Amino acid sequence: MTDFLHILSVGHVSLSILVGDAMSGSWKCQLTVATGSRELRLLPKHVDVDAAILHCTLSSLELEDASRFIRRQWPSARILIIRGESEFLDDALYDDRVLPAVASQVLLPTIERLTGRRREQTTGEIQL
Repeated sequence: MTDFLHILSVGHVSLSILVGDAMSGSWKCQLTVATGSRELRLLPKHVDVDAAILHCTLSSLELEDASRFIRRQWPSARILIIRGESEFLDDALYDDRVLPAVASQVLLPTIERLTGRRREQTTGEIQL
């Protein structure tokens, strides 16, 4: 385990910035942003990802494609999906799901539970 938490945020940049704002000050954190499944494939293969957050701005096809790619590329990464639709992915393609309306209130505790990390009183390192 490294000394920081690496979060991968996939979706619209404005939502990824909100994730970065929520994470800063809670963990030593690195945030990597991909706007879609195509950009996700361009990320360096040597990067370790602790958790991936897939946003509601992804189409159903992009959501499934991104989930499958993350499972193959970073098998130990936990996948959190922020989406409201009831028709959904196979359970094996994600670890948890939150509704967009409550995402900001439950994001930190959900990431903490999924990754087994406790929040530290440090400033975060956010890299876009």
